[in-house]
Amino acid sequence: MRYLLQSINYFFPAKGSSFRNWLKIIFLNRTIDLKYYLKVLLVTLLNLIEAPLRFFEWWKLRKTINRTNINKPPIFIIGHWRSGTTYLHNLLTKDPQFGYVTTLQAFFPNSFISKNFFKMITKKSMKETRPGDNVEIDSNSPQEEEFALANLFPFGFYNSLYFPKKILLYYFNY
Repeated sequence: MRYLLQSINYFFPAKGSSFRNWLKIIFLNRTIDLKYYLKVLLVTLLNLIEAPLRFFEWWKLRKTINRTNINKPPIFIIGHWRSGTTYLHNLLTKDPQFGYVTTLQAFFPNSFISKNFFKMITKKSMKETRPGDNVEIDSNSPQEEEFALANLFPFGFYNSLYFPKKILLYYFNY
């Protein structure tokens, strides 16, 4: 089981994408290298398993979400990669007056009720540190909202992670 979960790490944010969004991402790119077919299949199956849970969550929470008021303006951290934005983000999350998106929430943006199931999947498929900078990470760590956007919409730059040969298309268009 652990091997299967780790094998989809190449498509790691997509494991929390909706089935519809995942199909749009595949359709937009149309070409998948043969060596990634198994990973695409595993992500597709996971997306299909998640579909009823997402529907139940939408049905159960839709009124609460629509009634929610956001009273304070958000704080945006804008900066170039490797300039300290993650460090600043992590520092701000230590202050209880600020909320933040966790890694689990970013990877599964439509799955808050069923979070324990997805927490296990995330924990089994994640490494203990981020690959680029060795910063510790787990499912409760602060995470960029860009991963959630990639799971909600097919037009995000992080979707280029699945199709690296099309990175320039994503970079210039999204």
